[in-house]
Amino acid sequence: MDQRSSLMTDIKKAKEEIVKIQEFLSTIRTRGRVSASSKVYPGVRIFINDAVNEIRTDYKAVTFVLEDGLIRVSKYEEPDEESKRAPDGYTAD
Repeated sequence: MDQRSSLMTDIKKAKEEIVKIQEFLSTIRTRGRVSASSKVYPGVRIFINDAVNEIRTDYKAVTFVLEDGLIRVSKYEEPDEESKRAPDGYTAD
């Protein structure tokens, strides 16, 4: 029972952290994009806001952009300083 209680506490903390991160993400007003300067492998899932894209082929130096609710692939764009900002306790490197 003690282990179950500990696990339930961990789950509760994780859910609270998820809510905190979602609130942070909703405050960001920049356009949704994910830049990958090196290789992106098949099986990787890209999440931008509520859209999800599972990668099926290799990509190298690309940026994934959210347009009209769909994630599209474009040439690599260097992230700006605003998009490197992250919630306290996290890094965006």
